[in-house]
Amino acid sequence: MATLLGALRRIKRFAKRALEGPPPPPPPPRTVFGDGGANDPPPPAIGQPEADDLLEITVEEVKAALGREDIILLDVREPLELFHAGKIPGAVAIPMSELDSRLAELQAFRAREIFCYCAHGVRSLAVASFLSSRGYRARSMSGGYAVWDGPREAVTPS
Repeated sequence: MATLLGALRRIKRFAKRALEGPPPPPPPPRTVFGDGGANDPPPPAIGQPEADDLLEITVEEVKAALGREDIILLDVREPLELFHAGKIPGAVAIPMSELDSRLAELQAFRAREIFCYCAHGVRSLAVASFLSSRGYRARSMSGGYAVWDGPREAVTPS
């Protein structure tokens, strides 16, 4: 009889734990990059631009530079995007997905400043950062082709 009562108590405790559910998850770590902890980089000094600001150029600045011999426009959108929306006249089209394999094509433009653009400015900012890390003078057009209100050129499929 005592064995039976002990077994019933254990079953009751097990059922109670099963109804309560699993224990709550542990709290997140206290020092995470971006939470103001010790591992965060110091904020930029007052009046000093952030790194992305140094890599970006406005549409107005790009329009003012059109026709200059010391710049090159680099369209990093995919071919289907070019076909549907067109491109800025004179731009060299090298999709971001092919940039590693076609980097040698940009060697001829090493002395020029490269203005990159994509649809909204995100991919071109990554490309400008990539090219800058390899010694090119590259900047990204803020807002991308979506905010471009200058001349456009149709692209035919090749």
